Amino acid sequence: MKEIYTGCADADDALKRMLYQEEIFSTSAWGKIYRRSVIEGIEYPKGIFVEDLATTYRIMLRCRKAAFTSEKLYGYRLRHDSQLHVSYSPKMLSCIPVSRQLYGEISKKYPELRRAAASRAFSTNRSTYFLLPKDKKEERMQVWEEMKKYRRTVLFDPHARKRERLAALMTYAGSGFFYMFSRLYRRYLMMERK
Repeated sequence: MKEIYTGCADADDALKRMLYQEEIFSTSAWGKIYRRSVIEGIEYPKGIFVEDLATTYRIMLRCRKAAFTSEKLYGYRLRHDSQLHVSYSPKMLSCIPVSRQLYGEISKKYPELRRAAASRAFSTNRSTYFLLPKDKKEERMQVWEEMKKYRRTVLFDPHARKRERLAALMTYAGSGFFYMFSRLYRRYLMMERK
């Protein structure tokens, strides 16, 4: 049995941990409880692929503190038609403006979190790139160009997740190599889910 841990972090630390995607500090909407006053005026955008990312960091920018726990208090059901299982949707390209907005807003308000924001922006685009089907080359290249903006920062950031740093390194081998790597990685993930 895993040890359960709880705690409280100031907003800057919680935001940093969320951007680096530490275990219980994700940007997912389903693992959060907020005071109504904190989320007032913020709505989840409709018609985009990464609506939780577009919203969660903005809510965190309004917080002073964040409590957390690793205790399993919430059930989450994966639907067969969820975004994780969709083969392609034009909404996937919303990762580009959302990651740009996240990086810009956080870099401006918290310059010391610029690297963490780059890590999250890179990760969002990398994840989307991995989901894009073979016949969507133009879309892949748009996401590829966005990843390249953040890759150097991520590669040399010792706080970035190892898989993001590895992916950032692999982008320097070129888009063809990275595409082959993404296909292998996607197969691996599919086998792991079975």
